[in-house]
Amino acid sequence: MGVLDRVKDFFGTGISEEDYGKLKGRLYEENRKNLIFLSGILFILLIPGTIFIYFYYGAGARFWIYVSILFCQVLSHVLAKAGRKKKPADSNFQIYLFSSILIGCSILLSTVMNSEMMAVKYIAFILALPMFFTDRPVRIGVYIGGCTAVFILCAAAFDARNVLVPDISQALFFGMISVITSTYLTRVKIQRLYFEWKWKVLSETDLMTGLNSRNRYEQDFNRFPKRCRETLCCVFLDVNGLHEVDVNLGYDAGDRMLKTTALLFRAEFGEEYTYRIGGDEFVAILPDTGEDRVRQGVSRIYNETKGSGFSVSMGVARMEKDQIDMNQLTKAAAAEMSEVKRRHYRNGKNDRRSR
Repeated sequence: MGVLDRVKDFFGTGISEEDYGKLKGRLYEENRKNLIFLSGILFILLIPGTIFIYFYYGAGARFWIYVSILFCQVLSHVLAKAGRKKKPADSNFQIYLFSSILIGCSILLSTVMNSEMMAVKYIAFILALPMFFTDRPVRIGVYIGGCTAVFILCAAAFDARNVLVPDISQALFFGMISVITSTYLTRVKIQRLYFEWKWKVLSETDLMTGLNSRNRYEQDFNRFPKRCRETLCCVFLDVNGLHEVDVNLGYDAGDRMLKTTALLFRAEFGEEYTYRIGGDEFVAILPDTGEDRVRQGVSRIYNETKGSGFSVSMGVARMEKDQIDMNQLTKAAAAEMSEVKRRHYRNGKNDRRSR
């Protein structure tokens, strides 16, 4: 591996672009929480500092810089609190705006306001701030480089001669340290989030069909009443004759039946609340969906499976929000499904098979 390849790998995310795309929601949520935490802590810490500046220096430019920083903390905190449903791009904008205001104020305080003193405030912010947020390492590196360039220009314009060279050399040195540490920590955080997401997918997804697993169903079971405004529907599905197909035609044929059923089930009732809870059993929980709409979907699944050369039995139950009892709801749907299955096997054209 050449030098350029090593540099490219160092500034990469450590995972594929496809997997990184799947993590955007989790990255956004983590950045949002960090922004809420950091803006709140800085606001609390800056209040006594602002009061001290007012009484020691008066209501001059230095004081108003601190007031601006306080306003930035409050605004960032409020926007982050209200930003639960925003897009990841909005989160990145907030993060970089928040960081730019803080670093910009630290540059002013380190050069324009204290031209004869070493730039301690800027160094502290450029080292610490990038480590609180997660984005592509190359973007963070470019951002740190841009901040360092702005600081050097301000230092060249306003610093006293005795601190100019030390300020520039320290800005370059600690800027490089910040790029290295933030890049490393960002890769670690991205890979941690990736493995957490992968573990969650493996534990909550049925690997054969791609539907939610029984484990996810049990986690969601008692949360369903809170996810509806008016009604809740339950659909139970059982594949007829799966065992017979496995014995006579092989497990591959049985797997194809299950995959086809899952595909039809998900197409009709969506991905979020459809589950495979047993070998040949599927459940869908549908908040605020009309029973007529649900039974139309059931009818389409009957027709599609019949056209694919096998059959299923299905049951539907519905409850109003103030009457919801999840155990009774699922039992009612399972009871209707069992009755449909009994009628199916009472039909002389259908051989009785293991259920």
